[in-house]
Amino acid sequence: MFPDFEYLKPRNLKEALQPLGELGERCRLLAGGTALLVDVRDGHVSPELLVDIGELDVLRFIKVDGEIMRVGAATTLMEIEESPLLQKEASFLVAAASSVGGPQIRNRATIGGNLLYASPGADMAPPLLALGATLRLVSLKGERQVPIEEFFVGPRRTICRADELLTEVSFPIGKAGRGAFIKLGLRNAMAISVGSVAVYLEIDPSTSIVQEARISLGALAPTPIRIKTLEDMLRGERASAPLIKEVAEAAKRQVHPRSSSIRSSPEYRKAVAGALVQKALEQAILSD
Repeated sequence: MFPDFEYLKPRNLKEALQPLGELGERCRLLAGGTALLVDVRDGHVSPELLVDIGELDVLRFIKVDGEIMRVGAATTLMEIEESPLLQKEASFLVAAASSVGGPQIRNRATIGGNLLYASPGADMAPPLLALGATLRLVSLKGERQVPIEEFFVGPRRTICRADELLTEVSFPIGKAGRGAFIKLGLRNAMAISVGSVAVYLEIDPSTSIVQEARISLGALAPTPIRIKTLEDMLRGERASAPLIKEVAEAAKRQVHPRSSSIRSSPEYRKAVAGALVQKALEQAILSD
C-alpha cells in the first residue's frame, strides 16, 4: 500500500524548483520512478509531495553543443540506448544503458535518476566517470557545474542539496578515444551489478603509446570511483598484453569493497576487479 502524498506535474522548470526550495527533503522528484516508487511503497521514504518531471522537455534531450555532448537528466535509458549520436560518440555509455534491467525498466528509468539514487553499482556512473562528465545542478538560488568525480559521497549519498535539481549531464567528445564497459551480475540479464568497469583510452596509432587513460569501477567500493593509479600505469606506455596484465593485477590491490554487500564477498570482488579491468582494457585496445 502506498502512503498518502500530494502529486504535482509542473509545466516548467521553475514550477519544479519551487517546492524543492520550500519543502526540501519532504519533496521528492519523480522521473521514471523505477527506484523511488519502490522506496515509497516499502516505507523507506515518506514524501509529502511528488513532483513529476518526467515529461519536461527541458530535461529530456540528447544533443551536441560544439565539442560537448549534452544529455538531459530525464532522458530515459532506452533513449540513450537508441541514440545514433551516443552510439557514435560514446558507445560504451550506450552499452551501460543497455545492461540495465529489461526494456520495460529502460523505457522508464532515467540517467538522472540512476545517478541520484547513488547506488555503489549505478550502471551509468562508471562510463560517465571515464568520460569525464560534468553534472549541472540547478536551484532557485542559481546553478553549479559539478565534476562527476565529486558527486558521490557514500552509498545512496550525493552532494546534491534538497533544493537542487539535476538538469543535465555533459562530457567532451571529438577526440579519437576508445572505450569499453563490462558488467558482471549474478545472472546474464536483469541483474544488479556485482562489479563493473569502464575504460577510456586515447592511443597514438603510429606508436601504440597510451596518451590518455581513465578507468572507473562500479559496485567495487562504497561509491563508483576512478582509480588514477591504474591510469598512471597506462599513460606513456605502449599498449600491450603484459601491460594490461600488470594493470589488472594492480586493480585487485586498489579496490576496497564493502564488507556488508549481500551479493558477494570482498575477496571475490577484488578478483572480479582484476578480471573486469583486464577484459575491458583488451576490448578497448582491440576495438578498431
